[in-house]
Amino acid sequence: MTQYRLTNPKKRFETIIQLSKYLETIMSVRDTQLKSLDGRAFGELDNFKGDSQISYKQWRGIYKKHGWTEVEKYKCFYNPNDVTQQGDITMRNQVVKGDRVCAFKSYKQEMLYNDSYGAWNRYFTRWQLKYSLIEKAPIDLSILNTLTTITIEEALFIRLGISPAVLSKSGFHDWSLFNLKPPLRKEITYQDYNGKEWKTNTGINNLIEDKLTDTDEYKILIRMFDSKHIKTVDFVNWAINNEYIEEDKTLYRDTEKSPYGEEFADLLYKELSAVGLISRPFNHLWKWHAHWNALHYLVKQLQLNGLTKSKSYFKDIQAYIHYTASTDLRKQTQPEAYDDKGGKNTSPDDHKVDTVIASLLKNKQ
Repeated sequence: MTQYRLTNPKKRFETIIQLSKYLETIMSVRDTQLKSLDGRAFGELDNFKGDSQISYKQWRGIYKKHGWTEVEKYKCFYNPNDVTQQGDITMRNQVVKGDRVCAFKSYKQEMLYNDSYGAWNRYFTRWQLKYSLIEKAPIDLSILNTLTTITIEEALFIRLGISPAVLSKSGFHDWSLFNLKPPLRKEITYQDYNGKEWKTNTGINNLIEDKLTDTDEYKILIRMFDSKHIKTVDFVNWAINNEYIEEDKTLYRDTEKSPYGEEFADLLYKELSAVGLISRPFNHLWKWHAHWNALHYLVKQLQLNGLTKSKSYFKDIQAYIHYTASTDLRKQTQPEAYDDKGGKNTSPDDHKVDTVIASLLKNKQ
């Protein structure tokens, strides 16, 4: 089965850095909303209560206590001692002095701060989880082999160098970019002490989603496929032709068919790596760095010492170590060599094997 990999693995780190910056922006907006929430009614209200739990009577009592003037009709207060001169404007070459306005606070506006903070905090929390999933997940393009169609979000994640597999996690439940709709905002109309109407809302938006749909990668995918779902073969051919992905010729182990079991394979891998007999990552077929007769010796010692129990042990080792010789491993032996005094000579690689066996036996105890 053909495997695929990114042609530019660095793209993943670039995307993660950019997402972290977006997350910082959301946190900054959330903190600004919290500051407004903290400051309402001179900081004398419970931050986690809204207009359904804080009556106008409770709110007005605080402003009365601080000497502000009430305009009950508009449910607001103003401070006659805090006056600001608005900027002058020029009309028909005549300078019109700006109005003098008093600082004022509206009950409806201050109650909305609770909703604004709640909306931004929920959005921040959801994206914290999404970011964590993205950051921790190694790139996995196996969906290009297992699915006949992929979503445009999965295609985008591949183009951005992040694993499309995270989209199946609970943190991305019902998450979509295609035909993205703006989030629902709570909107209010309130009046100042003169009865002038003002409109505002919670200000929540799809900040990161909007950034993602504004990337060149997403725009190109839309122009190329313009669909929520894309045939996998079409995407693969397009991505290979444009050098976004390539065939992965890396030799991987089949961890589902591990004759020794993955727990013992992990111990063997660490010991062989420590003495320099193998290289490559654990989930790859390991590269052997010695003569093949040393591998023959390793297999025999594993079996003789009861570390492995198999009738086909010369075959089983090849599920872990990439064996490339044409000669059967069973026949990879050398004549015993003796020194002038009749003692048996062993190679440095044999000593390495003995070290590995000793360590494995000690671990077994």
